[in-house]
This record gives sequence, structure tokens and C-alpha cells, in this order.
Amino acid sequence: MLEFRLAPSEQRAAFGPLFLWVDRATLARETIAKDGLTYTDRLANIRKHPAVSIAEAATIAFARLTRELSLTDTTPDENRPPSIKSNSGY
Repeated sequence: MLEFRLAPSEQRAAFGPLFLWVDRATLARETIAKDGLTYTDRLANIRKHPAVSIAEAATIAFARLTRELSLTDTTPDENRPPSIKSNSGY
């Protein structure tokens, strides 16, 4: 395992976006807990609450950032889906 040290400014630059997505996911989940997963629009149609999409996007962004920063305990090869052959040039 590689070990390295970051200056405080580098830590903020590296981990700031990570914490931002955690905050967004937390706020979205709190909103969902308060308002529910769905709402009824003016035409009486049941719709997904916008906070659901925010929570989904934040969770995906968090997972991608942890992978890119190598914060998971697995190797990148185990962590990534297999590549699409047409994208790898073979």
C-alpha cells in the first residue's frame, strides 16, 4: 500500500469535493425522510421527489471519487467494471 502525505491545502483540494457530495446526499436523504419518496403534482400524478435524484447522483459521485482517490480497500481492477472492447481499441 502506498503512503503519502498531503499539505492542508492539498487535502482540501482532494477531499473537498468528496465531503460536498456526502453533504448533498445527507441533505437529500433528510428531505426524503421528511417529505417522502414521492409527491403529487398539480394534475394528481405521483412523481418521484427531486431529492431522490439528488441522493442518487451524490452517492454515485461519492463512489467515483473514492475510487479515483484510491480510498477503497480493493485494487482498481477489482473495483471497476470490465471495459467495453470497442472503447479499448481492440
